[in-house]
Amino acid sequence: MIASAVASRLLRPFTGLGRLLRAAPGRVLRSAPGRPPGSGHTGGKGAVHALTPILIVAAVLIAVVGLLLPVHRQPDAPLSSLAGFGVAFLLVVGGQLARLRFRLGRGTVSVSWGEAAFVIGFALAPAGWLPAATLIGAAAAWALISWLDDHRRRGELLHLAASQSLGSAGAAVVTVVVAGDASLTSARMQVGLVAGAFTYLLITFGLAVLTLSLHRDAPAGQIVVRVLNAKVPMVVGNVLVGLGALFVLTREPLWLFGFPPALWLLQRTYRYHLRADEERRTWEAFARATAALPAGTEAEVAAAGARGALDVFGARRVEIDVLGPDGSHRRYATDCPGRDVDTEGLLGPVITRTMAVAGTPVGELTVWLAEPTLPVTRDELAVSAYGDALAGALHDAAAHERLAVLDARMAHEGGHDPLTGLINRAALLSQGDRLLRERDRDRHVALLLLDLNNFREVNATLGNQAGDDVLRTVAERLTDLAREGDLVARLGDDEFVLLLPNIATLTDSATPLHEVPSPWPQALRRARELVEQLAQPMEIAGVRLVVELGVGVVICKAGCSDLAEMLRKGGIALAQAKELKVGVATYDSNREAAGTDDLALLAELRDALAADDQLVLALQPEVDLETGAPAGVEALIRWKHPRRGPLSPAAFVEAVERLSAADRDVLAVLGAGRLFGALSRSRRLLRSPTALAEWLADFEVSNVDLDA
Repeated sequence: MIASAVASRLLRPFTGLGRLLRAAPGRVLRSAPGRPPGSGHTGGKGAVHALTPILIVAAVLIAVVGLLLPVHRQPDAPLSSLAGFGVAFLLVVGGQLARLRFRLGRGTVSVSWGEAAFVIGFALAPAGWLPAATLIGAAAAWALISWLDDHRRRGELLHLAASQSLGSAGAAVVTVVVAGDASLTSARMQVGLVAGAFTYLLITFGLAVLTLSLHRDAPAGQIVVRVLNAKVPMVVGNVLVGLGALFVLTREPLWLFGFPPALWLLQRTYRYHLRADEERRTWEAFARATAALPAGTEAEVAAAGARGALDVFGARRVEIDVLGPDGSHRRYATDCPGRDVDTEGLLGPVITRTMAVAGTPVGELTVWLAEPTLPVTRDELAVSAYGDALAGALHDAAAHERLAVLDARMAHEGGHDPLTGLINRAALLSQGDRLLRERDRDRHVALLLLDLNNFREVNATLGNQAGDDVLRTVAERLTDLAREGDLVARLGDDEFVLLLPNIATLTDSATPLHEVPSPWPQALRRARELVEQLAQPMEIAGVRLVVELGVGVVICKAGCSDLAEMLRKGGIALAQAKELKVGVATYDSNREAAGTDDLALLAELRDALAADDQLVLALQPEVDLETGAPAGVEALIRWKHPRRGPLSPAAFVEAVERLSAADRDVLAVLGAGRLFGALSRSRRLLRSPTALAEWLADFEVSNVDLDA
């Protein structure tokens, strides 16, 4: 016999006490109250409900017809018809009570000694009475099983009994056709009984596969393979047991007392075979489920874990309650497909396992088992192991999420000013250069560099907190004034930048018609707008303030410069605005050249001192206007600059005189002592020829013709 145990069961109240007594530490078994919401498909359930009355009606009709048919018995039957019927009834009951079960998908399948009961019953009772004996015996056996442990519905009990009765009827017909009136010990009878036993197998097997498929507990192909793998070895043993019992019954009935130990050993062998196969498949599913746990977010791990638990345990429902670091709870639930949880409810055996990593609670795993009886130890161990694996995956997912948040925060803080929330210099350079590369090379881009005037007075008078408030207010106003595509950044201290990548080229009234439109009018208009809007009064620390600022404006083509260069030029324009005390100033390349030359002057002067042909002494004679006689010479220093050409003392003497004593000592190392003395006396005349001669001798000037 093959039977499906897939419908929902109602556990009797007294089983709750036994379940609690068997609960392992850290795990609670309970019966789930109510009907938690779930999504299920009722099509399969309705099909099974439609199939059940068809089977019952067919089984009852066949049983009644079999009882009404003329009695057909074998000539050497050892018992009377009624006695044989009673023994057949008891054999069916015993065969069902000794059933073995295994999990198949989200249902359970029972395999019993039905073939052995049929073989022996056919030899003892009339063939037409076997369907009735099987129907009554199976119904009685399953009713007893349900009352003791299984707790099935009446409709399901009748469905199971009807399936076996139909199998018995088909087997009896085939055996009668094959064996006819042959004696029980004849070879023809043996062949007929074997054919009948396999007919019984095919009918009950087909009905079981149909029922399980309608329940959608597992794919039809998986059902066929698993049931055949479990049943075929047992069918062979059942047929051999039946034929052996029949042989002993007809030859030496006393040997029947030796059958119980043999049957017990066979039962143990069958059980071991089924358990080993089921455990192998369970741990294979366990390995697949744990390997499929993604290294993603908590929701992804929980969803994959719930689906894996449904597959591993054949569960009806799985709930994962995740405990957050802040003590919050997040619940993820998954119902098995093909179940109408709203209709069936979730009353049944439940295993709840606390998940923890290194003693730190992660959450709880709750599994509603499809098996109606109490969970066995291997179920508890498997749920415990799966909970540990899931706990590790959830812990890793939480760690990954925290690291992702931390990385995002660090990336944000690395590219943003913590005070104003604007992007900082590094982010501005990166984003600005990328923006320049994306623009057409001939497209004009403007940069406005802003600096607050007298900002230090705010800090000194009202405190640093007030200064921070001023900076935040300026940043907010600047952000409000920015347009789509503009970049607003804070460089540091009181400097801000507004990058205008979409500056328009306009003409004003002063632009001749023949000239190309310029981007400068639009850029200057935006700069003046910033000056006006940011100068609006603001209240800081109870004081109304007006912040003035200077703006340096620079415009470049996108393909001709990078942002660092634009910032440098903007700084030059801003310095001009500060110097001229105006609100807006534009970049002037002449000021840049002068500033660069001033910075390089002292370094180039040191190079000139080391050279022999750059610093030269020019002597200019003095003549007495009354006598016309030469009165002396004027010594003038000249610098033959290799890049800038001849330089007069006015271009570099003032810078030398501003040197500190330490810098003058450095120059002295290079021979600047004598040069410094000459420069300090270059502005007055050497009127005394004696003094002039002494001065010339000090510099070791030869071939100087004073008379010339």
